[in-house]
Amino acid sequence: MNYLDFLILYCTHKFNGERSVSATYHLLVGKKSSQTIQDSIIFRLSPLFGLFPELERSQILNSTERMAANQFLDESLKLTRAGLEYIENMKLHKPIPASLNGWEYGNEARVMWRRLTIFTQVISNLVYEKKRYLPVTKNEEDLFWVKNFLQRNGASKEVLAKQLHDELRDILSQCSNTEASIFILKLTSSTRIGLTSAQLAEKFADDLYYIQLLFWNIIHFIVRKLKGNTKSYSLLQYMISDLKKEKNFTASTLATFNLLKKGLEVEQIANIRQLKKSTIEDHIVEIALNDPNTDLSAFISLDDYNTIREVIEKLHTTQLKMVKQHLEQPYSYFQIRLAFAMYRRDK
Repeated sequence: MNYLDFLILYCTHKFNGERSVSATYHLLVGKKSSQTIQDSIIFRLSPLFGLFPELERSQILNSTERMAANQFLDESLKLTRAGLEYIENMKLHKPIPASLNGWEYGNEARVMWRRLTIFTQVISNLVYEKKRYLPVTKNEEDLFWVKNFLQRNGASKEVLAKQLHDELRDILSQCSNTEASIFILKLTSSTRIGLTSAQLAEKFADDLYYIQLLFWNIIHFIVRKLKGNTKSYSLLQYMISDLKKEKNFTASTLATFNLLKKGLEVEQIANIRQLKKSTIEDHIVEIALNDPNTDLSAFISLDDYNTIREVIEKLHTTQLKMVKQHLEQPYSYFQIRLAFAMYRRDK
């Protein structure tokens, strides 16, 4: 078993038999659907959201079969005692890196890394006066960004090279030696080509998927630092300064959100958008998960929320049916889902 197997088992454990194998697949590839977004937050799996966009569904299925063969999973996709012991052992020896947050930083992290890699390569070749080289990316937007930055900045290549070196040295000094090495070895300069994750796994004699997780952990760490301290890392911060942080909604949910702000009711929005009422309710749950400033009192009062929250805390479950059965008042499933969303968001 590899580290991906552990992550799949970990997600399966979090879902506790309440979601199918597909839910784990959609989470790890980062499917932008209301259900997957809600799952990532309600089951506290948002750090892993979208970390493996190229993952194949067959890999999930094969992994699940292996774990069942090892008697880590039962037929209902719940962990056996052996599975729980394996999870705890892995968490002790190779814990999921602490700075990971695929849902919060995933998009910005990928853009920043692409820009940083081509910028590093260009500056390195300019300093050593090398004009012929193959760029590490063919992405026209990233290439244009670097070209535009160099034209507008005005600083010399030596000044930019030193600033980049100093900012990276400072920020990497706050990471582990292994993570810093992985980061540096992935960069391409005028003298060497950056290593792939597979080459890094071989170099460090470690698991490929764990190496990938360590890499994204440091990128997410850097993005978080840049958002909180722009003065110390002005060059690196500029690499994400034009990336507007939209609300963490799917496009369809954003459309519903804009109509909600106009004071429209669920039925009205459903008619305007020609969607089912249940779909609009899905959107409202997604909004509740991601935006604490949206007024949801039209759907659930504070007293009703507190009543449902007390049952959630008492039962320690994410099963809607179980919570509904223990409530004295006939709350709708929509109200219970909203309460779950608000509870997970604020906890």
